[in-house]
Amino acid sequence: MPRERIDRLIERLEPRMRRAFEEAVGRIRGRTTIRDVEEALRRGDIQRALDAIPLDESQFEPMRRALREAFEEGGDLGNNNAAVDLAGAGAQLGVGFEGGNPRAEAWVRDHSSTLITEIIEDQRKAVRGALEEGVQAGRNPRQTALDVVGRINRATGKREGGVIGLTSQQSGWVTRAQAELESGDPVQLRNYLNRERRDRRYDRRVMRAIREERPLPQADVQQMTRRYSSRLLAYRGEVVARTESIHAAHAGQRVGMQQLIDAGRVQASQVRKIWQATGDGRTRESHLMLHGESVGWDEPFISPVTGLPMMHPGDTSMGAAGRDTIQCRCFMETRVDYLGNL
Repeated sequence: MPRERIDRLIERLEPRMRRAFEEAVGRIRGRTTIRDVEEALRRGDIQRALDAIPLDESQFEPMRRALREAFEEGGDLGNNNAAVDLAGAGAQLGVGFEGGNPRAEAWVRDHSSTLITEIIEDQRKAVRGALEEGVQAGRNPRQTALDVVGRINRATGKREGGVIGLTSQQSGWVTRAQAELESGDPVQLRNYLNRERRDRRYDRRVMRAIREERPLPQADVQQMTRRYSSRLLAYRGEVVARTESIHAAHAGQRVGMQQLIDAGRVQASQVRKIWQATGDGRTRESHLMLHGESVGWDEPFISPVTGLPMMHPGDTSMGAAGRDTIQCRCFMETRVDYLGNL
């Protein structure tokens, strides 16, 4: 599949996936009753407070739909490309991508379930940690609930900030950033100024607090923490969108070709997969090493760093970890020796 075609596909898919992630986060926030979380915290019941936040699969249905769309469009693009190439060899393909066949349905069902389960489990860890930290710090229960779920932006009517949607690691960053801003300690305030995702528009206020050796007003702390959290959430959405769009598109491409093989239109022995790295300053060294490597249809690519196999860029089905898959921008080209089958 030519590079420009997959690039155009990903450009269409990423915004959809990002919106789907944002919609899922918005659902969770919108369906949480702050009073229930607050009341549970007043009773010292962390589990009840956690249960009051609807972290379940139904909230992530927008992501499931986006994954299906990306998967099917990847399959369509791969099969259309195969049809064009086969026509150039003097034959007709006659088989389109079947998004509803068992193999395709199984991929969408299994991958979306695995992805959403992983997100929810990490969300529960992040939220529990933030709730426990608020209690241990002696914060007002309502403030803790809002620190977790987010505060309503009067201009948009939607909640912003909080830790919903962040990874457990990112949630910890927010907790520590808030503690730094509340401390009034010049050393800790300087630590905050080293945070890459902070909103730099507030840096002067922090530097003034350092010079005057005084704590920041609580309203400023909440505003800066909210902005920091929102920026982390935007980055999280970008990571999810990039990673999952490419993974789903390539999986669709692979399932589509397998449908052609199953239908007898192409022989598996005729198909070669070629790893194509983006080749810019952000490309992993291991993926640059894979650039141009060609393997058979049923053979995996092997990461030269981790030694783990991948059937295509972004593939996690054979145990490849985030070190090889998260935000991978490589793509897989498929070449078929059609003339050998005519």
